[in-house]
Amino acid sequence: MALLIPPDAEQVLTTVLADRLADRPEVYAQAGVDIRVPNPMPARMVVINRDGGTRMAPGIWRCRMRIRTWARSEGEATDLAGLVEALIYDSRNVPPICGWADLGGPSSAEDESGKPMRVQWVELLIRGTEKE
Repeated sequence: MALLIPPDAEQVLTTVLADRLADRPEVYAQAGVDIRVPNPMPARMVVINRDGGTRMAPGIWRCRMRIRTWARSEGEATDLAGLVEALIYDSRNVPPICGWADLGGPSSAEDESGKPMRVQWVELLIRGTEKE
């Protein structure tokens, strides 16, 4: 009997965004992408975490993702967060992603680092893989 295994949603979105940001010409797109804040933190950073979710249908998971974006200035943080949102939307049919929904943001948020930060949430629909 084949089992449907959920993919690592954090790794999927981290890989997609890192690849897509690397292709962008904007200076503020030169950002690190990871699931943890590195020490030291670079000038621009995108951190992706899965905050839960459910199985939506056989083989499809609804993954609630929190995306935090830091940059050198408030305007740059807003621009980077907006670009990240657009890139996620543009990735809605990049396997294993099969859809997404905006849950809120980007919004300003306080951060202990003192760097300008934005936070946003999306739900990704992600297909699992079959394993025997």
